[in-house]
Amino acid sequence: MRGALDFMVPSGAHLSIMEMHPLLLPGGDFSLWVAWTNYSTALAAAIIAIVVLLRSRNAPKGHDVTLFIVWSITMFVATLLQRRFGYYFAVDVAVLCGFLVGWLGDRVGIEKQFPVLRQHAAVPAKAKGKSATRALQTHRSEQRAAVLKLVVFAAAVAGLLIVPCVDMAKNFATEPGLMTKGWYETLGWLRSNTPEPLDADAYYGLYDEPADWQPFDYPDSAYGVMAWWDYGHWITRLSHRIPVANPFQQGARTASRFFTAQAESDGAALLEENGCDYVVVDSKTAVRTFNGVASWAGQRETDYYDVYLQRDASGTWQPIMLFYPEYYQTMLVRLYNFGGESFAPEEYTVIRRDPTPSGNAIKNQVADVRRFATHEEALAFIAQASDADWRLVGTNPFKSAVPLEALQGFAVAYESEAQSFVEANLLPEVRVFRFTG
Repeated sequence: MRGALDFMVPSGAHLSIMEMHPLLLPGGDFSLWVAWTNYSTALAAAIIAIVVLLRSRNAPKGHDVTLFIVWSITMFVATLLQRRFGYYFAVDVAVLCGFLVGWLGDRVGIEKQFPVLRQHAAVPAKAKGKSATRALQTHRSEQRAAVLKLVVFAAAVAGLLIVPCVDMAKNFATEPGLMTKGWYETLGWLRSNTPEPLDADAYYGLYDEPADWQPFDYPDSAYGVMAWWDYGHWITRLSHRIPVANPFQQGARTASRFFTAQAESDGAALLEENGCDYVVVDSKTAVRTFNGVASWAGQRETDYYDVYLQRDASGTWQPIMLFYPEYYQTMLVRLYNFGGESFAPEEYTVIRRDPTPSGNAIKNQVADVRRFATHEEALAFIAQASDADWRLVGTNPFKSAVPLEALQGFAVAYESEAQSFVEANLLPEVRVFRFTG
């Protein structure tokens, strides 16, 4: 139970997973935007319904109702802690909204209006006399009032619940899927152009759990595919291949250790240990979401890059992203950003880092800049200037701050036709490398 409760309050690397963020604290800052885009007005209606079920004397009672209330509150709290539990809470919200509409309809007497509409006048329509006319007018007035009450109630329900929810559902139904064209192409290539790790029917087979927690007995033909855990289920489902890591976060730390490895020998050892024959990398992981890779490796993104303040030509402080040698030396960046090839900078930039004045969101500023023709000159300068915080940096993730050697044990096997425009570079969105050892 304690482990389950600890899991409900994520920390560390788990905070790099968007769906594990608290519903009202996306990115760590209070906001109602995620709650609105997930539930629209239905969330407020569901909360009101829970209060009504708990406090109203006219609300339904019974053990089944008590169970439903307890479950709804439990899932609401779970959703507040991690937004992904909103998948389950959505069922409660729908039932609660239905109850609230029925309860409000009962309170304003909606059900009583239908007999009025079906009721015929007590006197013939062509009857003569003042009393008959008044009776007919009274009946028609009651019917008009019933129609008005039904229309107003229906309009209120539609305007406050149905229209906002349908409009939001339409947005979800029409937005692009998470799988990009580049990944779809790559997954198809993996299935058609790589050896079967098991027999052809293995994907649809049923398997007994190994006894006594023993590892599964894989045949000699089996091999793994190293990719970031976000894509593990895709590799299983569309490629029918065995990923090292998947969105259950199984193998996530193994993948992060490989992708942040600073030497090819360290990365190769991990691939051999996990029986991997292929590595798949993409532009998103290498540039936009590298922070998640660093977090799962037990490190900080600021170990690889950071935002600095630097004066521009006019003397105004402007933010700039600077990349450290550790970023360029990772296996992920060497494979995707540089295609496993060598790279030699035209010049080497060394900056002196000073802290910014207290209260500034950006913690560092560039106090001085030096440029050198060779790597050795830059390192020698840093070594003799030990009294200040000098370090090699790069301003472009595709132009290394330090020399990079070509990777010897990796060969490009496939590059997606779909491309990504990243930092003014048009590159294949996804790249696949064959690990040759």
